[in-house]
Amino acid sequence: MTISEIKYRLYLLSGNIKAVKYVNLILNQIEYAFKKNKLISLPRSLNLELNNYCNLTCPSCPTNVNSSKRKKGQMGLSDARTIFNKIKEKVISVALGGNGEITLLRNIDHYIVSAKNTGLVIAAESNFNCDKKMIKKLFTSGPDIVNVSLDGATSKTYEKYRKGGNFDKVVNNMIYLSQLKKKNKTNKPVVQWQMIVNKYNEGEIDKVKQMYKSLGVNKLRLSLPFIPGGDHYFFQDNFEIVNRLSKEFFPKNKEKYGIRSETSLLTCYQPYSELQVLYNGTVIPCCRLREKNIIMGNLLKSPLEEIWNNSEFVFFRKQLKSQGKDKSCIKCYHNMENYTPSL
Repeated sequence: MTISEIKYRLYLLSGNIKAVKYVNLILNQIEYAFKKNKLISLPRSLNLELNNYCNLTCPSCPTNVNSSKRKKGQMGLSDARTIFNKIKEKVISVALGGNGEITLLRNIDHYIVSAKNTGLVIAAESNFNCDKKMIKKLFTSGPDIVNVSLDGATSKTYEKYRKGGNFDKVVNNMIYLSQLKKKNKTNKPVVQWQMIVNKYNEGEIDKVKQMYKSLGVNKLRLSLPFIPGGDHYFFQDNFEIVNRLSKEFFPKNKEKYGIRSETSLLTCYQPYSELQVLYNGTVIPCCRLREKNIIMGNLLKSPLEEIWNNSEFVFFRKQLKSQGKDKSCIKCYHNMENYTPSL
């Protein structure tokens, strides 16, 4: 973790965070360092999928790939409040997004306000292809962080991957959010520009670095496309599709721009520090796994403490620690030693 990343995280946690959450965070970091199978600490954060439908059709996104296989739905406000109350004692932050677009929920502000009322740090994740009324609604509801997906510095490159998206609309919405912050004399929400670097937009990274501050964005994050294959993934064993998408979208010079893939399986933090919850309450150990293949429990039906250390989670961590041999992760492209797309 870089110094700038540490400062960023400390800034986000500088609000009214209970001491017990900091204690849990420190204990969690220690247990993760030692790769404990059974944890005393609880997850420090939660990724909550409020819905699993979207207004875009990005080629390798699980929402698009599984459009005809997974039942579409959304989590009701009452169920969301149940989850917020179950996790509020020790979990620090919740990211609202997952496999769906939250601005399609016309009452998304009610979800954010409900979460904030329980003392959670809230990150709202969106592609920002919405009207200004929705942007104002998001701002007014008071999220701590807004992550905006914008892949490129021009409409030509952006629309290669964000199928159905409107580059100018996203940029104008980011400017509008910045104006709302200035008008109300607030530093929140922290706005992060999330850019998936691909073969079409990698030549625009320098331009993006020049652009983002002028749009009122606080932080720029570069990442790689996720194109998974394997029994537990969205394309299952169809590596023909995996390789085709890899050839079309993977950047040629990721090392040149300092883009790094996520850590190997031996250091994967998700099963130790984060909880992934789908719109129906189903808990999975990783946001990239398919729902039907590996389920840890249901947070609407069971306590967080029970799920976090049940036999399924303990076994999963044990397998993950054992040279990264868990069958549900072995073909994850982030584990570059075990699976590298044919580029």
